[in-house]
Amino acid sequence: MTKPVFFIDMDGCLASQGKIWFEKESLGVYKTISDHDSWAIDNVKTKADPEIMTIDERINRSWAKRRGVPFIFTCEKGFHSEKWEYLKEYWYANYSGEPDRQYFYLGDAMPDFNCMTFSKMAFYPSDACITLKRRSDKFGHITGLKSKSGQGVFEEMVNTLIDISALPEDFL
Repeated sequence: MTKPVFFIDMDGCLASQGKIWFEKESLGVYKTISDHDSWAIDNVKTKADPEIMTIDERINRSWAKRRGVPFIFTCEKGFHSEKWEYLKEYWYANYSGEPDRQYFYLGDAMPDFNCMTFSKMAFYPSDACITLKRRSDKFGHITGLKSKSGQGVFEEMVNTLIDISALPEDFL
């Protein structure tokens, strides 16, 4: 078995996010990331390639670096830009063949949607964007999780893949 590839959206999946807007448009941000997800990512790194995709590099880049996980910044074309082009470019630079149906994806919002539709299997947290949930219902390989963002969604995703025998029992 070749190493599975996981593209993981950071904000809204691994990290719950809060924003505080101040009068002069400055932004205060806090994020929480579950220890369960940090543990799961650390444990799958020898058996898989987890890749962090995100539009925010202020906090997320240093978190990915501490975990030893590649960081894909997806904001160069606009704040909520479509991520599929970034994924394809990254895939061609780091893997062989076409990316279609060759990776697992964890996303929560519409910029993730095309990445999810072209994945082997995709997942979203229970508090994902309503529009994403509605559109994903038409695809049998996109599944909602019980966990909310920042509360162990990646660990739940991997365990779900183990439960359906898409990954070996000893993967985590």
